[in-house]
Amino acid sequence: MCRIDHSDDFATILHERQYRARKPHVCMECRRSILPGSSYMVERLISDGNASTHKTCLDCWEYRDWLLMECGGFIYGQVLEDFGDHLGEYGFFN
Repeated sequence: MCRIDHSDDFATILHERQYRARKPHVCMECRRSILPGSSYMVERLISDGNASTHKTCLDCWEYRDWLLMECGGFIYGQVLEDFGDHLGEYGFFN
């Protein structure tokens, strides 16, 4: 089951762009470091009336794209958990 099915809040994307890191950043999904020289995505968005900036490594961006295709959406900060749940449903962890 997709986590987005239980969400009633949607984000409005104001800006989306890929950057190459000049300094270390942290992916807001997996919490790993985005090292200098690595590409990453930045989104500026409004969710629940609050503006925020979300940085995502390209690995997590791929998982997110998969969730968009399979589930029709995703929840910020829960991409890896949702993707892992699906892997379990498909029998990859059995």
